Amino acid sequence: MNEIHALEPEFYHLHAFCLMSNHVHLLIDQQDIPEPTPRKDGKNYTALSKAMRQLKSKTGYACAQHLGRPGAFWQHESYDHVVRNEREFERILMYIVNNPVKAGFVAAWQDWPYTYVNPNLL
Repeated sequence: MNEIHALEPEFYHLHAFCLMSNHVHLLIDQQDIPEPTPRKDGKNYTALSKAMRQLKSKTGYACAQHLGRPGAFWQHESYDHVVRNEREFERILMYIVNNPVKAGFVAAWQDWPYTYVNPNLL
């Protein structure tokens, strides 16, 4: 959770996240995050791909250290989706926070200690 917060505001603006046992949901925006300059090796990254590289690197290392297991922590792929309007934003936010409720871990999303919602949204 600390590593997710640590990348804000340089890489994204954090709205919400939910950590589950085998996946993570993250709601961010990058409206004023500039595209990174091309790397010396010629590879170009978007602001989102750079943020995801940083996020997976930092959180993967922290999780592997915490669990005492070597090797890669995250799968290579991830799923991203562009939120196009306020209604869709609300729907996705509710999906994220209610994930542990749907899984039967808690009765109310506020009871899951691994859920974060930016206080400005509440």
